[in-house]
Amino acid sequence: MRSATLLLALYALARVNVASAQVIEPNGLEVPVQSPQSSEVTLQDYFDGRTPAEPIDAWREASAEPATFSPRCGFEAELVLSQSSARAGLAWYNVPSDPNAAPSLIYQIMEETTQTGAVVSSSQIRSDPSYAGGFIGFALTKNGGKPIYYSEASRNAHCTSCTQPGPWKLMLAYPSRLESNAYYLAWEDWEGANESSWPDDGDFNDKVFRLSGVRCAGGGEPCETGLLGVCAQGLTGCSTGAAPGECVQLEAASPELCDGLDNDCDGQIDDDKPCGKDGACVNGACVQACGGVEFPCPNGQVCEDGQCVDTICAGVICPEGQLCSQGVCRAPCEDVVCPLGQVCRAGVCKDPCAAVSCKAGSVCRLGACLEGCQCSGCPEGLACDAASGGCVEAGCEGVDCAEGQACSKGACVDACTGAKCPRGAECTAGRCSAAQQPTGVTQATDAPKLVPVSPADAGIAMSMAAATQAPSARSSVTASRPAVMPAAVGCGCHVAQSQRNTRALALLTLCLFVWRRRRDM
Repeated sequence: MRSATLLLALYALARVNVASAQVIEPNGLEVPVQSPQSSEVTLQDYFDGRTPAEPIDAWREASAEPATFSPRCGFEAELVLSQSSARAGLAWYNVPSDPNAAPSLIYQIMEETTQTGAVVSSSQIRSDPSYAGGFIGFALTKNGGKPIYYSEASRNAHCTSCTQPGPWKLMLAYPSRLESNAYYLAWEDWEGANESSWPDDGDFNDKVFRLSGVRCAGGGEPCETGLLGVCAQGLTGCSTGAAPGECVQLEAASPELCDGLDNDCDGQIDDDKPCGKDGACVNGACVQACGGVEFPCPNGQVCEDGQCVDTICAGVICPEGQLCSQGVCRAPCEDVVCPLGQVCRAGVCKDPCAAVSCKAGSVCRLGACLEGCQCSGCPEGLACDAASGGCVEAGCEGVDCAEGQACSKGACVDACTGAKCPRGAECTAGRCSAAQQPTGVTQATDAPKLVPVSPADAGIAMSMAAATQAPSARSSVTASRPAVMPAAVGCGCHVAQSQRNTRALALLTLCLFVWRRRRDM
């Protein structure tokens, strides 16, 4: 389910900020034309006939963008459709700074004699000495490597006498819905488009190339959506000209589970009773709810709806997206500065990658699995750490810090430097203390093991939590990061440290008695 959600998000970000749902040429023709010669295989025929079929609407989803790309590792090019008798090849070029200038040099990928079905995987653009390190465009070549049309419409001939003056769009781009970082580039291949007319029929099935191992300009970078909980993490969509790509969320809201996450994106972690009526969710684990003399709350807190809450917040109902802190409703991460390497989510400072496992060849950045920096490069201001494949602060390449520390300006420092934890909590050993937990998510690290929820209810709740924390998606990938807080055991309360030795023993004895009595019933 998670991989399917990610794939849909990747497709969505590939389509964000396209110019329109269809493409209109300077002469007013909407392309691709929907009724080409009947004897030809149309773009739609091709997409529908693939195995498995590409769920692409060739007309409604047509776009002249993205027209430039960032090359990645594993680049491949394949000629997948050719409905023209003319020979044509494909070349790439470094994008010039002048948006209208023709590239001074192009580099051939597929020769003009290439037959349909031929795949070229030897052209690794990223490691090519001719690659300038920025974005690349593509050119359709004929007559011995001569570029006739460019993927960037602005570099093609401009029709100045047309009804809608502008450049001729001779390439349409379609992102694959079945594979990330893969695109179909569909071309018109009859040369001669000029300032007054073009010789083409607008079906865009003359030459169609499938490229993999490329990413659209501006796309695929971690970003914050501005939403709450698991909905906060996103990836940027393709940019259009100077317009930045929109931040597309990676995970949709879902029913709340007891897993330490804000699954339903309402700003509260593990709410809505994910452990049943007799249970409480504490630090991502189902435990016995507080209540009565058996399961009291510590000083300064009261039992409210099975959860121990601060007395000053008892009875306070906050608007959606806010939490009670010291008796006042406020945004969960208001005025919070998390320890180095952590971000604030739903009122809790955490390492967004601590519970994420990425497949070989990819690394976690801000909670999203991305290609290693050897393939993708790093955003401005960050450097590539070749050993881990991650992007780090410049000067921190190869620096491995101890628990509770983080690298800053090339040296390991206390990760708590400059931190301002949620709810006034203290920052020690690189993380905010238990007091950072928002009301309703009281941590019980020091609590004794008490009577659990009934085995049936607990088993269901814990299996649901385990399903969201499968090793393939929820295990730690970075040993030098602050450790994930351990799962809580016991009741939905926290035994004060000063009373731990006496009160905990008495409470444990009482709970063992209750447990035996219930077992014998």
